[in-house]
Amino acid sequence: MEKTLTVSVAAYNVEKYLEKTLNSIMLSGVLGDMEVIVVNDGSKDGTAAIAEKFVQKDPDSFKIINKNNGGWGSTVNAAIEAATGKYFKLLDGDDWFETENLAEFIDKLKNSECDAVLTDFTKYFDSGESPVRITLGYPTNDVFAPDKITDIAMHALTVKTEVLKKNGVKLLEHCFYTDLEFFIRSVSAAETIIYYPICVYCYRLGRDGQSVSVKSVLKHIDEHEKVMKTVIPLITSSKKLGNLINKASRLAESHIYYLAAIKPSKEVKARIKNYGRFIKNDSPVVYKNMSLKYRLVVGAPYFLYAYVSNKKRKELNLD
Repeated sequence: MEKTLTVSVAAYNVEKYLEKTLNSIMLSGVLGDMEVIVVNDGSKDGTAAIAEKFVQKDPDSFKIINKNNGGWGSTVNAAIEAATGKYFKLLDGDDWFETENLAEFIDKLKNSECDAVLTDFTKYFDSGESPVRITLGYPTNDVFAPDKITDIAMHALTVKTEVLKKNGVKLLEHCFYTDLEFFIRSVSAAETIIYYPICVYCYRLGRDGQSVSVKSVLKHIDEHEKVMKTVIPLITSSKKLGNLINKASRLAESHIYYLAAIKPSKEVKARIKNYGRFIKNDSPVVYKNMSLKYRLVVGAPYFLYAYVSNKKRKELNLD
């Protein structure tokens, strides 16, 4: 019997968190409707052993793929290939699902024929700040087209598995930040979308070494740029994603933001100019929607570049 939902769990050195992640699914009461694929991306800790423990408990629902390290995108690629469920959803190995809401969510998926489903999610902070629920605010229970999408939120997205497979959705490997790429490629492949105001995904923020931290982004700035140069043309070339142009402009600006946080050098100045030239030539509609401040930085003389970089370094407390 076909499972209703395949969950792809990206797992790299997450032994501290994985048990909570998998228990959030196991204790839901609807595990029989779910296929949980833990993709162990070459972990060097006890991640694989924890996943195997859940496979032993319920081999009909839990599966493990052990592979060499290839980055987050490679775990998604492996899971899409192996997935057999009606729908497909991502879950990072240090995050978890809202257990008490999974039964309602699965029921909605059973009765849905839309290519993609959007749900709310909650941000949880390791620093102890109060959780923040992200309510998407689309019309509830109304089917709409991808051109109505106004923001990129991987944590909110569930996609029909056959849509992913039929359209050959495949992500960059050995690269951070490909959650943006997954969202854009998936939504571009969809024809119909529906939103349910159910909080499903719990997104952990603030843990050491997290890819979204400022230090990590600066460390992996090449990968950030690689994803930007992949995602922005996808948005601007798609006839379905017109409402995401402003978001694409913010993404373009974000890369300049991080580059400007690096100490001025001829190499970094050249990279800003090259990146700006790419935006201006390959995605002029994005360039047009960028703020004047960032358009000036794109071709800035040294004094403006240095001013902006110093300002950003101060904001980010990097000096």
